[in-house]
Amino acid sequence: MEDVKLGEILLKMGKITEEQLAKALVYQKALQNNVSLDEILIKMNAVDRRELEIISGLKEETTEIKEDEIDAEFIKCTPEKLLRDNFAVPYKIENNHSVLTVFSAGKLDYKATDEFRRIYEVKKIETKLIDKEKIIALLDKVFTFSVGGEIEEYDEEDAEDIVSESSPIVKFVNDLFARAINLGVSDIHIEPQLNKNTRIRFRVDGELKEFTQIPKKWHPQVISRIKIMSNLDISKRYEPQDGELRIKHMEAYVNLRISILPLAVGEKIVARVLAKADSLYKVNELNLSERNEQLVVDSIKKKQGLILVTGPTGSGKTTTMYAMLEEVNEPEKNISTIEDPVELNVSGLNQVQVSKKMTFTDTLRSLLRQDPDVIMIGEIRDKETAEIAVRSSLTGHLVLSTLHTNNAVATVNRLIDMDIEPYLLSDALTLIVSQRLVKRLCPHCKVEDVEGLNYAQKKHGDILSNCKKIYKHTGCKECEGKGFKGRIAVHEVLHVDEELKKLMVEKDLQAIREYVKTNLMLEDAIYKMAKGEIDVKEVEKIMLDF
Repeated sequence: MEDVKLGEILLKMGKITEEQLAKALVYQKALQNNVSLDEILIKMNAVDRRELEIISGLKEETTEIKEDEIDAEFIKCTPEKLLRDNFAVPYKIENNHSVLTVFSAGKLDYKATDEFRRIYEVKKIETKLIDKEKIIALLDKVFTFSVGGEIEEYDEEDAEDIVSESSPIVKFVNDLFARAINLGVSDIHIEPQLNKNTRIRFRVDGELKEFTQIPKKWHPQVISRIKIMSNLDISKRYEPQDGELRIKHMEAYVNLRISILPLAVGEKIVARVLAKADSLYKVNELNLSERNEQLVVDSIKKKQGLILVTGPTGSGKTTTMYAMLEEVNEPEKNISTIEDPVELNVSGLNQVQVSKKMTFTDTLRSLLRQDPDVIMIGEIRDKETAEIAVRSSLTGHLVLSTLHTNNAVATVNRLIDMDIEPYLLSDALTLIVSQRLVKRLCPHCKVEDVEGLNYAQKKHGDILSNCKKIYKHTGCKECEGKGFKGRIAVHEVLHVDEELKKLMVEKDLQAIREYVKTNLMLEDAIYKMAKGEIDVKEVEKIMLDF
């Protein structure tokens, strides 16, 4: 393939930037065209050699796609995930049902090719190149409005619209939830807009992005349908409601926690997609450093003590708590939890859902008469709960709970501010785990970041002096062009030793800050950056928190 044509294709596919291409062409000119453009781009770490080989095998001309020639039902024969993972759209079958034409942003690998052959029962796959953005837009259009405009024919007040399984509204909601789960969404936001269509946004890997919009006239019916699924009152439109629903997805069941809030322009729903019991993490899967993992394991093996997991909302505290419980979940132990709500039903645990009639403190008092070995309190919210948790940990119970604080020192400060007796707190508190979630670099396309390392060492000095190599994101098929794949936690794990206990008794917060002088979370972030798991920008976000 000619160098100019290759450069244009790489640009259109989003594999390189205009700046990278210009720099490569300058290098090539200086070398009097003795080295091919692809070799220069590989040496610049702009692209991967294997990826270039695949792209070079494509037809040189990019294809323009006409939307009126696209058959949505034909496309839907293929699972959406397969299409999105490969940035591909099946177009048509020709040559006596033997050749399938597929529009793609890159050459298909053998797995995708085999799947297309199997689904469409053809012998050969012909790939035509098309811009990635157009592929994404086309897939969004095909799958987003899978129930079409049929909803307009129904009366908003007709109960059949929101009950019958054949109703377009019911089909749409089911499809929406199924697609969210397929895409790994943590939260679904259904938001009315003033004099506009209803916006639907998905939170994936911590980022909230618009997924689609639905006509304003659909909104009341969609809200009512979700209320029915969650056993909520469809007649209440001016007060908040909370509920939960369970749907079957593939061969398993997934729970969604529903929150409804009346806005000035209508009701907004946020649906939290809860983890499945079979997706529980183990402590050794939390990406703790060797030191931190040992501290956690040693602490949860003790028969008594108070372990606190802290961090802002959405920092993965619940995941860490459940991993700790899973570590001690044995038939010989009586483990009880008090949660609001119960996020995940786990075999072997006695889980209590708090309510207006059963508060955290009331339930905790009753639970202590149930002969528990391990107690998990969803969150310490007030002085009374904190006092009972502390006293429980001093009377032969291992107690785990969470607090919304930024770091370990702030956690000690918060508990002292709650008027917990320092001498009791110092005896009870065993371990504090503070954490954040940051973007994980895609292992398939990350490249060395020499400029980023130089920048970071100049700006932040000694704290990065031990970093010899760091990486940055680029983007590939595996990560859908984002350069990141999932999230990873960074931790501050503080063991409460005798010296720290002494300072807590003295209420000397300044001395505690000086004692914990090392920023343990920042150390962990730098450690994970040096391992190539996160980039320098994620490390700087951690710096901003302290």
